[in-house]
Amino acid sequence: MISSSINVLAIGPVSGPVTGQSIAFGQYIKLSSMNISVVDKMIGSDIKSPFRLFYFFLRLSVLLVSRRYQCLYITTSRTFFGFFLDSYAVILFKIFNHGRIVNHLHGADFITFRNRFYFKRFLDFVYDNIDVSIVLCERMKEQYSLFEKMRVVVVPNFSTTKIDDVKQYGDSDSLDIRPLRILYLSNLIYSKGILHLLRTVSKLHRDGFDIKVAVAGNFMSDSYMSSEILKDKCGHYWCDNILYFGCVSGADKERLLNEADIMCLPTFYETEAQPISLIEGMAHGLYIVTTEHNYNRDFLLDAGGDVFYIEKDSDDSLKDTIVNLYNSKIYLRKSFENFDFFSRNFSLENYIKGIDEVVM
Repeated sequence: MISSSINVLAIGPVSGPVTGQSIAFGQYIKLSSMNISVVDKMIGSDIKSPFRLFYFFLRLSVLLVSRRYQCLYITTSRTFFGFFLDSYAVILFKIFNHGRIVNHLHGADFITFRNRFYFKRFLDFVYDNIDVSIVLCERMKEQYSLFEKMRVVVVPNFSTTKIDDVKQYGDSDSLDIRPLRILYLSNLIYSKGILHLLRTVSKLHRDGFDIKVAVAGNFMSDSYMSSEILKDKCGHYWCDNILYFGCVSGADKERLLNEADIMCLPTFYETEAQPISLIEGMAHGLYIVTTEHNYNRDFLLDAGGDVFYIEKDSDDSLKDTIVNLYNSKIYLRKSFENFDFFSRNFSLENYIKGIDEVVM
């Protein structure tokens, strides 16, 4: 139970593309019981605009010299320029405030980033000044195993779903003759498997399978394919049975989740750690189809038989799983197990409370 508040300087993504990290940061600064001042890191990362970059440094500097903060809460980056911003914030905070520094890692690629980084000694110096790092699951602590003085704690991700928003779970539609309804709810990135899903379902349509797919999210680039090329390729698959809804939130997102049977994320995205979309799928009792990539299996393990793992970067494995689910008809009933798993482990209230307890 958090009995008092302290002054916290929070640095993270506020503007810019919607990602799991930006959603998580936004929820924390909105709902925390701490007294929070916010610096938008996305403004600082806009290197094409010298004014926006200058504004980031100016706001950060003014806040640090004009107010006493007991804690710096920062979502660190794993890019060269992002680390430059992080290091400035960490060092300046230590000089002017002498308070605790709490880092929150939302990706699975810190070790990879450090191994590729040319100035390792400087990077290690900066991270040696971090008191506590928050990760999303137990095995993810390995990302910071090098830093012996750093305490590493687990605070699982969350879904904003409220129980009242989820339709009643029962077998009232178990006898319905209706399509299998698949939802892809994440940024559209090649290595998150969106093209694999669209190709597979398109082939199944030609084979006579009655399947509908709803796709929601923003197009983004990765090392495999630019967002422009991916958008063009995906465009060939849009049809009456495969619909694209853009980036959704609020009631529109709840409607898509309530209407779906399966949440599908065939990801092999390099930084994937604990996808919020899979948690939202469990919150709505959906069957989960995903890969064992990075830490997926670690946090989904307790969900039992209602998570179906497929091979990474494999249309055939995805096809076999969808066909098995289609033929078994288990999707006609909501997954009580996944709903219960979400309720016990991934509530928004527990997420906010967990971070507040760390920054205190």
